[in-house]
Amino acid sequence: MCRIRNRWTFGIRAAWTFAVFSTAAISAQAGILPPGGSIALSGSASPGIVLRDALIPFEIVDGGGTVRFAGVVQDRVIIQTGGTLAFHKRIRDTRVNTPDAVHFVSVTDYTGFTINVDYSPLSLGTRVPFSASRTGDGKEVTYDFRRDPIHETEESKFFFAESDAEHFIVTGSMTITTDTGFSTTITVATPIEDRTPPITDITSPAPFACVCDPVTIIGTANDPDGTFESYVLEYASNPSGPWTFIAGGTTPVINGVLGVWSTTGLSQGFYFVRVRASNLLGLTSSMTTVLFVDSQFDTLNVTTPAPGGIYGGIICFDGTISDRCFDQYAIEWRPINGGGFSPVDPGNPIYTTAVINNPVGQWDTIAAGVPDGDYEILITAIDICGHTEFQRIQLTVDNTAPVARIDSPVNCDDVDGIVQVIGAADDTHLSSWVLQYTGGDQNGWVTINSGNTPVNGGLLGEWDTTDLPACCYTLRLIVSDTAVVNCNGAIHHSSGFYVSVAVKSCPGDIDGDGVVSLTDLAILLSVFGTACP
Repeated sequence: MCRIRNRWTFGIRAAWTFAVFSTAAISAQAGILPPGGSIALSGSASPGIVLRDALIPFEIVDGGGTVRFAGVVQDRVIIQTGGTLAFHKRIRDTRVNTPDAVHFVSVTDYTGFTINVDYSPLSLGTRVPFSASRTGDGKEVTYDFRRDPIHETEESKFFFAESDAEHFIVTGSMTITTDTGFSTTITVATPIEDRTPPITDITSPAPFACVCDPVTIIGTANDPDGTFESYVLEYASNPSGPWTFIAGGTTPVINGVLGVWSTTGLSQGFYFVRVRASNLLGLTSSMTTVLFVDSQFDTLNVTTPAPGGIYGGIICFDGTISDRCFDQYAIEWRPINGGGFSPVDPGNPIYTTAVINNPVGQWDTIAAGVPDGDYEILITAIDICGHTEFQRIQLTVDNTAPVARIDSPVNCDDVDGIVQVIGAADDTHLSSWVLQYTGGDQNGWVTINSGNTPVNGGLLGEWDTTDLPACCYTLRLIVSDTAVVNCNGAIHHSSGFYVSVAVKSCPGDIDGDGVVSLTDLAILLSVFGTACP
């Protein structure tokens, strides 16, 4: 019964096929098939060397899930004499118990190529297409098997399209359609004309940019001709290599993520990063950029103020805070015994400009009302990758002037002989003191005594007036400390104390006119500031 049904079905199909082709316009016998044309096939040889020979299973299933036809497509590419390619297809290994028969096979993409179509009479199989037609755009070629349908257990001979292409790609499609209109599509080899290499580009990070771990590389690895094969992203410390793999793939990337580069463990410095791409035709291209791997903060070296230094007024910070990938730095203070840090300059809690051998900040301790005492300075420098460097400086703030006082003698005392000068010369950070006098036959200050140890209500010095002419004199006590004031190492806190006395009584006739008068008093006041009684 099954055999009779098959024969009856074949008879009906053959009669219908003949009716169709009795009215069809066939432009020529087997040969070149132009776009929009049709051609009758008579069978001819297509020799060459096989480059591809793939077996692709397929099934044609109806809406109810019934398999209407099934088998294997043999997809073969042959290189002919002269280097051009022929694309051979054959339907084989068809499955039993399938009710339909193959009527049409359509293959793409032949756009832009000259093709010669036929079938190979000497190949395996029995069924052959009677004719072939090509769409007007030249893209699709359809082989017509309606005069000789392919039924279950039957196979076709190779039907082919000889082309002027020299390259192929497995991105074409082959659609197999049965007599009942059901079909399926598989991927097969197709000719390709591609003389341009892939496109490669790295758009981010920008050339010579600082990069932080991990580094996302954005760019393109693509072939618009559709022949893209693969790409590789890699890096090297030298343009001559060796190159180390970062990422890669077989999927085109268009202005997207090419890969993520882990720079952990790499030394800081410049590195070459490149993307290389190839297509199925063996054409390659590459693009290289240079990036700076940031792995540490470069330089934080504040040389002033000095650790352990004593400062007053405005304290200047000088040195270098610099990094190729610089972001910011801060200068803060707190008492040495702890507590929260505060910016030395509330108006500039963060500095965003790198500095090399120049002022980096100032701390106005008087304006900030900073009490005398010991403090910790914290300098924090950060680059764009978050690498942080710290420098701590301990210093002392001293805004208190030294004590300078002469207790004895006092203003307008009459003194003679060895005069003991009693008083105080003291400071927490005492540098030195000096006791001096002027007057009589002296136009400048004459040192009586000096020291660098504190005196509190004690002997500052002994003033020998024995040989001094009788006259009025002024004593001066100057006391200095070690604090550097207002960023000037030559300026320190200093206090002075003055006392005017008479040696060997005070001669009233100062102007020498023989009369003690108001004129003598005025002269005394202008010179010494206080007259003797």
